[in-house]
Order: sequence, then C-alpha cells, then structure tokens
Amino acid sequence: MNILGIFSNYESRLQKEIPALKNNISHSPPGKLVIWKTKGKKRFYLYSGNGKLRKRTSISIKTMDQELLKRYALKAYDEARLKDAEIENKAILAFKRVIYKEYGAEAGAFLTHVMKLFASSEEYRSLLMTEDETEWAAAPYEKKTERPEELKYTSQNGLKCRSKSEAIIASILEARGISFRYEQALHVNGITYHPDFTIYDRTTGQIIYWEHFGSVDKPNYRRKMLKRINDYASIGIYPMINMITSFETGDAPFDYRAATALVDYFFGVIK
Repeated sequence: MNILGIFSNYESRLQKEIPALKNNISHSPPGKLVIWKTKGKKRFYLYSGNGKLRKRTSISIKTMDQELLKRYALKAYDEARLKDAEIENKAILAFKRVIYKEYGAEAGAFLTHVMKLFASSEEYRSLLMTEDETEWAAAPYEKKTERPEELKYTSQNGLKCRSKSEAIIASILEARGISFRYEQALHVNGITYHPDFTIYDRTTGQIIYWEHFGSVDKPNYRRKMLKRINDYASIGIYPMINMITSFETGDAPFDYRAATALVDYFFGVIK
C-alpha cells in the first residue's frame, strides 16, 4: 500500500470515528469538568450553561459519584479527540487535493518524483552510489534456494519475495535507491541463516540487516525468533544498532507506514 492508500484508510476511520464521538458527547452528562492547579493544589469544578448564564460549581472528587466523574472525564476526552479528528480529516482532504492536482492520473499509484527518477533508468541510482557500494551491489552472493514455491509476492521492481510484508520493504528500499541483497546467507556459529535483507548503508559504508518476523503470536515461531536474535548478537549484530527488526501477528499486520518509518529512522532521505 502506498502513502495515498494509507491516508485514504485513515480517512475512512475518521469518517466512522467523528460521528461516534459526536454521539458519545450528545449522550454525556450536561456541563463540563475542569481541573485547575493553583498553588500546588488541584481544584475541581463543574461548568454549566453558556455565556452570561455560565455557572461554576466547586466539587469534591471524594464525595461526588465516581461513575459520574468518569463520564465527565470521558466527555472531556471525547471533545478533545473530536477536535483533533476534525483537524486530521481536513488535513487529509487538503493532502489528497494536492496529490491529485500534482500527480493527476498517476495519483492512484502515487509514484513520487524520486520513484519515477529511479524507475526511468538504473543509471541515476548508479551515479549516486559510492565506488564501494557499486562493487558490493554488483558482487554475486550466496542466496537461499530452499522452497522457491514460497516466492509469491512481487516488489515494485519485480523482486520475488516470500511475504507481502517483505515485498513492501523491498519496494520502499528500491524506491529510495538503497542497495540491498535479499536472503543472503549469513553463517553464525555453524548455523546458516538467511536474513530477509542485507542492506548497504551509503552514509556509513556499514552493513545493516533487516529481519521481519511475521508470526510472533505463535509460540514455536517466537522461540526460533529469539534464538536467531541471540545468535546474531553473538557475532555483533544487534537490534536497532545494525539490525532492523519488524514484527506482525495475525491480528496486527505490518504495513507500508511502519516500514517507511523504519527506513526513515535508519537511512533518512536519499543522500
């Protein structure tokens, strides 16, 4: 999913959330709970009415009905969240107007200018690469050959991957012009692993690994995952230092937004 799809999905959520918040507020107790802090002491007030008819009543949270207090607190939250949701909805509409204006018929695919630049010719990316990176990217490497039938998902540039999430990651790396190897063998204490991505960091010249763990809600998978992370650490590969780790479960899928955030954190924009 591209960024336009992410915003569209979030817009759909807001279109459900905003009416629900308004409904909650309409069924909340009248008035507003206000908490002030003066001279180190907290004071609680209930406000009712509007304008000149507005009335303030001091209350004690110790003697007031606790369920009613909670309803007032929830009302305050719903009102604050409603303001945020309406602002976010306006921002998304404005964003989409700009995207459709600037990209026209290509808005659905949302090919950014950088993506189109790299798609037009491999030479652009090559010219941005250092000599060491060029040599690394061109060198052959030991690949995973087991279970080729699992390579069902295709990245933006046509790389066959074993999962939708890996195809998303590969597509973002390709779009950013970042050099990587898919499932390159890594020998660790007599065991051969195949990290999902072995990435060349153009800024530092270092190798960054990326392991995506797609079934962390399964106990047996989780045990293997923890052993792999521990084995990697034994040879100096550590999460969030020189290894990116991402996770998902059946109920919490990985997405484009999460992958983009991780790429931004580790690699920033194209140098």
